Amino acid sequence: MSVMNVLSLLGGLGLFLFGMKIMGEGLEKAAGNRLKRILEIVTHNRLLAVLAVLLTSMWGLLQVDAVAAVVLQHAGQKAQNVA
Repeated sequence: MSVMNVLSLLGGLGLFLFGMKIMGEGLEKAAGNRLKRILEIVTHNRLLAVLAVLLTSMWGLLQVDAVAAVVLQHAGQKAQNVA
């Protein structure tokens, strides 16, 4: 790996982290107090907190599954075009 590759990697990582910071600050300004209140209500009861975590996890898994299906379908179409 050359020095230029390492510098490009570090620069890309820096821009990514900077973007995440800016986005987090923007989200906090947009829905900070309202989101905090919702989280307080949901996590006050342990059962609701566990349910919220399970629902959030399931939502994330479904999104990953949908992306994987689209990628695999696209790869299959490319393989058919090559053959």
